[in-house]
Formats: sequence, C-alpha cells, structure tokens
Amino acid sequence: MYPYHVLMLFLDGLDQMHRGEDYDLYWTQNSIVPTEKEYLNMIDASTFLPLVHLELENHFTLVGRYFQIRDDYQSLTSSEYIDTKGFCEDLDEGKYSLLLIHSLQKGDPLIQGILQQRKISGSLTKEMKQIVLQRLKINGSLDYTLSVIKELYELIKEELEALERETKKKNWILWRVLHQLKV
Repeated sequence: MYPYHVLMLFLDGLDQMHRGEDYDLYWTQNSIVPTEKEYLNMIDASTFLPLVHLELENHFTLVGRYFQIRDDYQSLTSSEYIDTKGFCEDLDEGKYSLLLIHSLQKGDPLIQGILQQRKISGSLTKEMKQIVLQRLKINGSLDYTLSVIKELYELIKEELEALERETKKKNWILWRVLHQLKV
C-alpha cells in the first residue's frame, strides 16, 4: 500500500471517529434520545480503526461495542467504578447510554424530567441519581444491558476462536484481555 493511501485511510478513520463523537455531543446538547441502532452506529464510528485488516473489522467492531456498553453499565453498577469515578458520574455528563436509551424508549417521564433538570443545573444530586438507577432497574434496563454485554462477549469469543483457527495459533493475550473485561 502506498503512503498516500495509508494517510487517506488514517484521515478517513479520524473523520469517522469525530463524527461518532459529534453525534454523542449533539444528542446530549439537544436532549435527543437516539435509537439503539443510532447509538450502536455512534459507537462503531467512535471506535473505528482505519488500518485494521478487513477480516478483523467485525472483531474490533464487537470489541468497541462491548467496551463502551460495558463501561456505561459498570459506571452505574460497579462499586470499583463508583470508588474511582464517583457515584453514577456518567449521569452528570448527560450522555446517552444503552441503559438510558432502553428506559427512555419505554417513555419513562421521571427519567426524562431528571435529565432535563441536569441540563438546567449542570449536574444531578445523589438522590436524583438514585432515582434514575432505581428506574433503570424497574424498567428492566439494567438486565437488558447486561444481556447485551453477555451476548457481545460470546460473539467476541467466537470471533477470537475463528481467528485462532485461521492462524492456527492461540492468542493468549487477547484471551487474557477478554477475561479481564468480563462482567
């Protein structure tokens, strides 16, 4: 591949990553709830790796989705995350996660009102965060998100096994990373 083509692939990748981040910021600033498909497309664009061999593209797409959705889930449910980042700090940012999208698509007016309050005040009280977390549980959004995380984990394992069959080599490093990220 010529240096010009590599540069163009790299620039295209940067453009796609910025577009993904732009969607996230646009939705947050304008209080627009994306669909689950739009959300996944945003993750895909934000984690796009332009120089990855095409046969690995699906694997890295799955890993990007897994990591983002897992991170959003852990930020609301993991005591380790809460100890390092604070209690439900992701809610203060106002970004839409799969958890919020799932609840908001059910038409939860309480969460909608709390998110509007965050937009006005710039943050949420601990009590408001507790209410959102409770509503996510009631709406089944925590369980739904965990099921998506587990499904993605299994798909990544299948992709990794297929890669190992193709290369006829065990990739202990990727298995270790995958094991470390398991929820």
